Amino acid sequence: MDYATFDSLPAEKVRSLKGIVLIHGEEAFFRSQAVRRLKETLGAGEDIAFYHAGEAKLAEVLPELASPSLFGSRRIVVFDGADILFSGKAAASPPKDFETILGLDNLLVLVCEKAADSALLKLLNKKGTTVQCKPLKQGEVPAWIMRHVQSAYGKRIETAAAKLLADLCGTALTVIDTHLRNLDAFTAKRATITAQDVEELVTDSRERKSYELGDAITAHDRGRALRLATELYESGIPLQQIFASLHRLLLRLWQAKVLLEQKATAADLIKALGLHPYVAQKMTAQLRTISLRSLGAKISLLQQADLDLKTSSRPDRLLLEELALRLCE
Repeated sequence: MDYATFDSLPAEKVRSLKGIVLIHGEEAFFRSQAVRRLKETLGAGEDIAFYHAGEAKLAEVLPELASPSLFGSRRIVVFDGADILFSGKAAASPPKDFETILGLDNLLVLVCEKAADSALLKLLNKKGTTVQCKPLKQGEVPAWIMRHVQSAYGKRIETAAAKLLADLCGTALTVIDTHLRNLDAFTAKRATITAQDVEELVTDSRERKSYELGDAITAHDRGRALRLATELYESGIPLQQIFASLHRLLLRLWQAKVLLEQKATAADLIKALGLHPYVAQKMTAQLRTISLRSLGAKISLLQQADLDLKTSSRPDRLLLEELALRLCE
């Protein structure tokens, strides 16, 4: 099942889980939320032990499931970082203990980012429970934000506010949830989070610096671009996330430029691209001094930098600073 289906399961269904549950997928926020729901739903009266692959081997953990609980109830073991089980011999020949565990009332929860297609995955799909945590697409994020605000914080968020937050943060759900937690506190007893709240609280955040870097690039301001690139790197944002933000911005700029050359207005951009007015105004200003050809070249430079990030051994900081300067040309 996917994460959304798991998250909507009634509590009694979650409590009835046994054998082996595999929580896997690239969206770390969904993985952590799935584990959290298991912990909160099963926690009362259950004996739960948590392990990580960096601290223990699964072979050392499995005996936990064969020993009696100190509290007289079934045992639950959560093993994070189980990716190693889905590569090499382990994936082709699942541990014998797994077949035994699948027939017990005890529960083994495996958590990993990548569960490659293998004999082990087929076994868990057939006899266990699997929860797939796929990343959201950009267009899915605003609706997810609105649902998440309601379920996690008991509030509503304006559609425009959700769109603005998605524009600023992309698909980084952990980052978005951090902002929503701050917005919840910022709005206190107020029942609705507005676009103005997002503008006041989020647009000054470190994610906003990616948009400021875009401003510097389109203005050909090499000094400012280099300073912002350095600040982004030192703020701890992963380079891949910075590249993704820049790619999203440049692609939106290219789409907006096409529309503006067809005599579109800022209001047209809002309607056609689903932009918040704040973002549409920024884009219109950015595009006054840049051509479609230049935008295409910048997108190609960014794609090459992303490839270099994955294949070269050059320092991340150097890659980012060189890209910032080249994008200003």
